[in-house]
Amino acid sequence: MKELPLDVEDVVFGGLASAQVVITQHQKDLGALVLDIGGGTTDYVLYADGAVKQSGCIAIGGDHITNDISMGLRIPMARSEKLKIEEGSCVLGNCFPGEMILLKDDSGFAGKEIERETLNTIIHMRLRETLELLKRRLDEEPFINYLGSGIFITGGCSLLNGIDNLAEEIFEMPAHVAHAQTTSGVTSAVENPQFSTAIGLIKYAQAVQTERPARGIGRILGRIFSGRR
Repeated sequence: MKELPLDVEDVVFGGLASAQVVITQHQKDLGALVLDIGGGTTDYVLYADGAVKQSGCIAIGGDHITNDISMGLRIPMARSEKLKIEEGSCVLGNCFPGEMILLKDDSGFAGKEIERETLNTIIHMRLRETLELLKRRLDEEPFINYLGSGIFITGGCSLLNGIDNLAEEIFEMPAHVAHAQTTSGVTSAVENPQFSTAIGLIKYAQAVQTERPARGIGRILGRIFSGRR
């Protein structure tokens, strides 16, 4: 198989790439915190007066929630991931007492009934731990007091029901689930917060390619955004 003639031209922090497409310059000027909660990490970028004041990464993400569910409920990882996505919530006390979720049998899995509140508690506790750890880190500097636009949560984990409410409780400021805002054409697929980093990286490459000779992936991106084939 012939290899594609591609080279690494730049390295971009994933949290910064996401921030470029989920918030506006006006929101950056007012002050904003972007949280990109992915599978293995939580990236964060804090803007104040239009500039990045704090950024970093916490090594906790959605995969840790899946692992907690698997261990706590004693079910396979694949079933835990599906259960988290389809039935999970960060909200506690919002279901009927004793409400159960039926996991149907599958190859190598005999099936099981799971109490919904137990599932939600596992998710809630891990996300609370993550957000509280992040707040302690941000509290080391004064910039968190100048977030006029609030908090914007993106990444795959942002799809968990109630995550914005949990963030509002912990940070004591408005929080919103955000997705890429700057794409054109068909948007149904890219409006998923899972794709914020990928879209941000494409936008970054599009911006910098005008300053460099187009080669390799630069030519491809040029054709994509110009409509040429």
